[in-house]
Amino acid sequence: MSITLLINQTIFRMFRCFFKITFSIIIIGFLAQDSLAQSGSNNDKYGKDVVSLDAIIKAYYEVVSGPKGQERDWDRDHYLHLPSAKIWLIDENQDGRATVAPMSLKEYHDSATGLVRTGFFEKETSRKVEEFGHLTQVWSTYEWRTTENGKIGGRGINSIQLYHDGSRYWIMSWTFDSERPNNLIENN
Repeated sequence: MSITLLINQTIFRMFRCFFKITFSIIIIGFLAQDSLAQSGSNNDKYGKDVVSLDAIIKAYYEVVSGPKGQERDWDRDHYLHLPSAKIWLIDENQDGRATVAPMSLKEYHDSATGLVRTGFFEKETSRKVEEFGHLTQVWSTYEWRTTENGKIGGRGINSIQLYHDGSRYWIMSWTFDSERPNNLIENN
């Protein structure tokens, strides 16, 4: 093999490697720009929802509430939550034993079709807040109805864990338990 051929092959490999790296950087740049634009757009649209504890709790209830047939704004809900947020649904089985079902926010959204089918309005009735450093624990008593001013369908308590990153609040997880004859809110 001649030295000229070896040099040409080396130059070709270097050019190909340079092209791949440059192309990758351009693609990553476009993806990052799209992500930032989308984030900026959501920040413009939902930024007011995360500036204070009152604002994020208000948005937390608004996002699931709406009349029969109205789709919920799950993009807004995603904006309130960390991407890795967990939802824990507590219930009782027929034997009266407590059960818990963990799920992601997406799994919750996928399972919440009944909110749209029947209508669902959830309203906070009282709140207890505990804070330490960047961590906030909210005990939020609620009642729900199937129409905005209809008869109360049920009550319960949401346990909402949030953190403040220095510029906004994030919901890390939430859990709720519903009021039942053996689990009355007045007894808590």
